[in-house]
Amino acid sequence: MFVILRQISALVALVLCISSASAQNPPGYLQGVLGANKLDLASQYLGYASNGDGSPPYMAVLPAMGKRAIQDAGDLGLRFMRVMAAGYGPVTQADLKVPGRNPLALWQSDPTTYWARMDAMFNDLSTYGVKIVPVFVWNPFEFPAMTGETLNALVTNPNSKSRALLKQYMSGFITRYQSRSSILFYELTNELNLETDIDIVGGCQAAGPSADCSAYANITTAQLNSFATAMVKFIHTLDTSHQIGSGYTLPRASAYHLMAQPGFSASGPDWTNDTQAQFQTVELSLHTPFDLMSIHLYPGDVRWGNPAGSEYLTLDGAAAAATAAGKKLYVGEFGANTVSPFLSSVLPRLSYDKVAYAAVWVWEFYQANTYQNTDITFAANSTYEPGFTDSFNATFQQAAGTPTFTDRGTPRVVLTSPLPCTKLPAGTVALYASASANAPVQKVTFSVDGQAAGTTTAPPYHVYYKVSGTGLHTVTATAFTSSKSAASTSQVVFQSSQRTCNAGG
Repeated sequence: MFVILRQISALVALVLCISSASAQNPPGYLQGVLGANKLDLASQYLGYASNGDGSPPYMAVLPAMGKRAIQDAGDLGLRFMRVMAAGYGPVTQADLKVPGRNPLALWQSDPTTYWARMDAMFNDLSTYGVKIVPVFVWNPFEFPAMTGETLNALVTNPNSKSRALLKQYMSGFITRYQSRSSILFYELTNELNLETDIDIVGGCQAAGPSADCSAYANITTAQLNSFATAMVKFIHTLDTSHQIGSGYTLPRASAYHLMAQPGFSASGPDWTNDTQAQFQTVELSLHTPFDLMSIHLYPGDVRWGNPAGSEYLTLDGAAAAATAAGKKLYVGEFGANTVSPFLSSVLPRLSYDKVAYAAVWVWEFYQANTYQNTDITFAANSTYEPGFTDSFNATFQQAAGTPTFTDRGTPRVVLTSPLPCTKLPAGTVALYASASANAPVQKVTFSVDGQAAGTTTAPPYHVYYKVSGTGLHTVTATAFTSSKSAASTSQVVFQSSQRTCNAGG
């Protein structure tokens, strides 16, 4: 979801739909394709998720977490993941100097390594039968920040450095992966329509003198539409076989009026709420160049004088706009932290409105570090993950249909903290692991050099261990189901030992 500093409590436990209905589908099976937002999947395989810097210790852990996320999704029958293809940062010029905030620096300096890591992601997606929807412009300030330009230059100037860099990246990605069966379709942006017709420069400057607004610039809907038309045409010159979606969310409730009187106009913004007819006009305008019509829907988005709790009527309105445009409707994000009332009223509508694809928010998202899925942007209870949200697993499986693969109960376990080669100080430290299977995980045990360090039976799987002595040591996490087990190990350094450590990865 765009702007990544936007707060949403969205633990997603939903019922949706996948492939065509048939007599073999279980009761409640809905039409369409169910997937999940796994925005950081590529970043995991590159070693830059969870505040990683792409170094060997992160490469030893993050791709394993990404692989586990794909396997977990396949177990539940989720058919695709919506992913930031180019990552999220940088946002500012200062971010260019921080490896973890500028993962495309690896693409520029060592493309062989960059693409090899991305290849590993595509290989795992193919192995486990999960497709990908790559989003090229998740953060609209990324390419402007990399070139010292503004958002306006990217959107309005076909000859800008940022436009050229974006096209270079898309060309490399599409040329390399267009023949892969894992590609479901492409998305150009993530909610870029929310940046139009409002004073984003003024909003940034209002944050205070320390705010870096160098990449910020105001743009209009007309300028966005011109940009989208050019980019869709460019993508289709590279790949004519896959569809392209906008990645846009629902237009602002006043989008039609803001087009005529934007926030940066002399008169200031016109926040008059749009009628449903005006909403449809905006949607048709935004999606003219695209193959799919995209919206994101969350609790509270009630429009056109409808009563509270009737978000399903907003979905109906979007479906009507898609029908008028002759396009399929794609719900790129939706979710809530409870089934009722939002999900219980919206879910039946996904079938009724013939939604083609829908992606729940958000799947196994470890934003701040490798071992906590309660992140800093979307608050606690914002990520869906087996072990944490098992009460919804049966509902997911019924809605999504047949799993994409079966692992016959073998646990998937990743020792997520400490990272390999971490120098642990004397005292008590936490040992963390993530674990899952298509059968209940009964316990996770931890050991150091083969000696038991503790056992835990519920996620987040962790124990506390007292560090003493020095030297190189091996930490192991082992997950158990009723019939099988699997282990993950890491070498760490106790205190100030100078012994050589191999992080792997």
